[in-house]
Amino acid sequence: MRSKDSRDAVSVRTWLAELLPVVVLVLILSALVEFFLLRILNRMGNMLPAWMTGDVMAGLVFIGNIGGNVALLTGVLAIIALAGVFWGKKMFLSIVMILWIPILVGVQIVGSGVSAAVILGGFMAAFMMGALIGIGIIAQIRRVRVVGSSPDLMHRLVQVSPIVLLIFVLFTYLGAFYLHIGDTLANLGWGPPNRADVYGAVEWFAVGAAFLAPVAFWRRFEAKNLILPTVGAMIITAFALARPDILPLASIWSIGFRLNLPLPLYIGALWCFLYSLVNLFAEEDRGGYLVPGLLLLFLSGRMLNDFYVIHLAVLSIVFLSLTDELKRSAPMSWPMPSAIRSLFSSRNPVGTEGKSTKPS
Repeated sequence: MRSKDSRDAVSVRTWLAELLPVVVLVLILSALVEFFLLRILNRMGNMLPAWMTGDVMAGLVFIGNIGGNVALLTGVLAIIALAGVFWGKKMFLSIVMILWIPILVGVQIVGSGVSAAVILGGFMAAFMMGALIGIGIIAQIRRVRVVGSSPDLMHRLVQVSPIVLLIFVLFTYLGAFYLHIGDTLANLGWGPPNRADVYGAVEWFAVGAAFLAPVAFWRRFEAKNLILPTVGAMIITAFALARPDILPLASIWSIGFRLNLPLPLYIGALWCFLYSLVNLFAEEDRGGYLVPGLLLLFLSGRMLNDFYVIHLAVLSIVFLSLTDELKRSAPMSWPMPSAIRSLFSSRNPVGTEGKSTKPS
């Protein structure tokens, strides 16, 4: 018979597993509000009509600040729930997650002016991301070994692409940390060299990760999964043609992309990103935690110049690397009306079991 303490621990883990999907959903919605109101709309003031300035914009900024605060709070709650879900299963990972909370909260309280806090928090976040991506890569390699390598080229690409995607994401974030932690160290006289050059170079990895996403979450082309990516790419193309002066500024302000590569690469990367999201929504569980993982990957961007976006990036890596474990321990399915659900349904997935290969 289990002891009372053991039963209580199981009960707490069960409660946290039930809480996690709700917290993640609120996190995504509030982070989207912050992104569109503060990082997009608020920084395009000279392009907005007169009626959206003044009190209207002040109100939108207020709502955006609420969204950012709610996203930060629910992000902390998500880490607590994740640590509880993995407690006893991945003890080291749970302890690291718990240690991250006081660092995150401490930096948010003292601000980015305290160099020691920024350096400690940056190194801790980089360590967590590296460890999580390592776990995800090992799990994916084991999956390939269990399933067996397919003789079909497309299936082999689907099996390998999640591993490469995670590596590209890691390089992207490490390049951002090299710049920003390096800048803080430079203020102390210890700055590493060529920080801006490294930051610019790793933009290739960010774009490459977007191009890999449709392969990692592959489904055959259908009208349903082509409409949204194509419309999104066309909107950005039209904006780039209409205001070529503002697009690079909006990009660097919002998600840290300098657009120093040919513009068609970014349009194609956006198309691929949206295509992978649509494919994930075609799954029975609406992509589970992979959808929050990809959305937070986009919302955090690659700038990582404050700990709010760093925390979003850490959570995105958690969801992308540990999706199978989370699916077993705390399953999540996005609520969706049946009429909209039918738009995303797909009858032609890749794979003998009717599902696309996902990273573990």
